[in-house]
Amino acid sequence: MLASHPFLLFIGTLMSIVKHLPIAMVLINLIGCSSDKVEEVEVIKEVEVIKEVEVIKEVEVIKEVEVIKEVEVIKEVEVIKEVEVIKEVVVEKEVVKEVVIGRQNLGSVVLTFDDGHCVDSWVEHAHLFEEHGATATLYVSKYNSDMAANLLNLQSRGFEIAHHTTYHADAVEWAEKHGIKSWLNGAVLNSLTQMRNDGLNVTAFAFPFGTYNLELSEALKGEFTSVRGYLTPKTDSLRFATQSDGYFYNGIGIDSVYFEPQERVFGAMEKAMKTGRDMVLVGHCIVEGEVTDRWQTPTSTLLKIFAHAKKIGMKFKTMNQLK
Repeated sequence: MLASHPFLLFIGTLMSIVKHLPIAMVLINLIGCSSDKVEEVEVIKEVEVIKEVEVIKEVEVIKEVEVIKEVEVIKEVEVIKEVEVIKEVVVEKEVVKEVVIGRQNLGSVVLTFDDGHCVDSWVEHAHLFEEHGATATLYVSKYNSDMAANLLNLQSRGFEIAHHTTYHADAVEWAEKHGIKSWLNGAVLNSLTQMRNDGLNVTAFAFPFGTYNLELSEALKGEFTSVRGYLTPKTDSLRFATQSDGYFYNGIGIDSVYFEPQERVFGAMEKAMKTGRDMVLVGHCIVEGEVTDRWQTPTSTLLKIFAHAKKIGMKFKTMNQLK
């Protein structure tokens, strides 16, 4: 009966708890300790994970740095290649430029022939020029309209028709006796007007006998773009045939005996070719075989000039093609 009393039951339970209190405390402590250790282990694991993550991140950073460096190296290589390509292009352009300039500066030979009474011989031998890729400037003196047909034919075939005065008189002597204006009107302008009226494109002039002075030369500038004098191959220096101010030119004679020695003329052609100058040669009537006059140019001389020009790669020009 006592045991079933509520109070007694409470006391019994309490005593039972007190009896086993050390064990409970131990268990509580153990459980608490275990919980702490678990937490510590978990913290340690988290730290290790963090460290691993940091290591991974460091590795990734290192890899990124290495990749960046590799990219930079690649870029440097690409830049170097681009620079090399640019250099190659520049060098290539410079070479092309030099070649072009070289071609522009190559010298030429200008064949010229004087005197109106030689027109028929020019027409007869025009085919020789055409067969060898050559041309010439033809200076006409004592012009009359009967010459027009032949001269227009030559002009249409690429020859230049030029002026050589009306009477083929010595210009200096005329001017000294009658004055420059008289010489200009009587020896030049009258026949020049007639030539142009007949359809001839005349822009070049040559003094008869090669005699001139500065005043006469200057007086012609209003009508002509070029004026030519005359020298023989016996002149001390043939360089005078390649020196010009762009208006006045001197020509070296190639008629009959004046062409000897031909080596001097060929040498002057080669020098003109190398220095980019234009060499002017002067003949008169063109003839086959043996010459009968000192003012004749044999076809054998022309053929030698054609052959030598071809050998050294020298081109032919007319006076109005000179710049």
